[in-house]
Parts: sequence; structure tokens; C-alpha cells
Amino acid sequence: DGKCDHDVYNSVECDWDGGDCIKFNKKYPDCHSGADCASFNTAFPGCTVKYPSLIGDGFCTHFDYNSKECGWDGGDCIEFNSKYPDCHSGGNCASFNDTIPGCKVANPSLIGDGKCDHDVYNSVECDWDGGDCIKFNKKYPDCHSGADCASFNTAFPGCTVKYPSLIGDGFCTHFDYNSKECGWDGGD
Repeated sequence: DGKCDHDVYNSVECDWDGGDCIKFNKKYPDCHSGADCASFNTAFPGCTVKYPSLIGDGFCTHFDYNSKECGWDGGDCIEFNSKYPDCHSGGNCASFNDTIPGCKVANPSLIGDGKCDHDVYNSVECDWDGGDCIKFNKKYPDCHSGADCASFNTAFPGCTVKYPSLIGDGFCTHFDYNSKECGWDGGD
């Protein structure tokens, strides 16, 4: 799916997550399923995250990943942090709250990250996920936070997924999303 997943996915048996972990494994050759991650720990001393493969994967991961110890998520959060300098691990996000007042989300780095997120992120209070959901909302104007998704349900009858914004978002989402009823994840 283009993202290096962790644990058993990043193993020889799973072909290094279908090839998605090759770049990460070249950088940290001892940080895959069953290995000790010594090279990663040398590069990021004090960075104790559950999934090291999220560090430097091209997506800003909030919480402990967006910390000095983890190199601001291996550099993935630098742009976000330049916009909201106090919205990292241990910060209070006052600059984010001043910019987008009323947007109360668990992970502010998802706002404006280029991917339409669901629930409260796709709301007027959060500026339609910082603009990320505009395309989805044009296609399905009644399928945002607090709406009934009638247009989506008409397009995909029988597709009963928790997060409709993941359908047709450019990433293949498995499970119920990748089904005939959901148009094989909207073609993803």
C-alpha cells in the first residue's frame, strides 16, 4: 500500500511488507520483525516509540513520534511544526488552536496533511480537514462529520464502512473497504 507497516509485515515471509519497507530496512537493517533495532536506536537515542517504521515515512505522526528525541518524526513533522511550533510532543498546541479555533482533535498533525480524515477532522470547525476533504465533500456533499452520507450510500449501496472518506482516497484500505459493495475501495 506504499507505507511500511511494522511487526510481522516487515519480515522476509511478507516480502518486507510487499516491498514497502525496503527503504526503511536499508536505513536501519536491524529494525524489522524480530530484530533489535540497534541502528535505529543509535540514530534516535531516547526515541522509544512502538513502531519505528513510522519515523521518516513521509507522514507526520503526532504524539511521541513528533519529539526532539525522534527527530521530529524523522523530519516528517518539520513543516507542521513550523506552522504550529508548540504543537508537538509535550506542547500545548496554542498556535494551532488560535489558527483553527473550535477544531478539537486528538492529532492536529492530520489537519492539512494531504489525506482526507474522517469524523471531526472533516468538519467546518476543522476547515474540512485543513482542505484535505474538499474533493471528497464535492463528490459526496452530505458525507462529512454529523451528516447522513445519502449521496455516498447511493453511490455505494451496501457499503457500510465506518470511515467513508477512505473510499477512493488513493490508498488501498483492506477489510470491508476492499469489497465489491465498496467498489474495491473506490478503485484504490
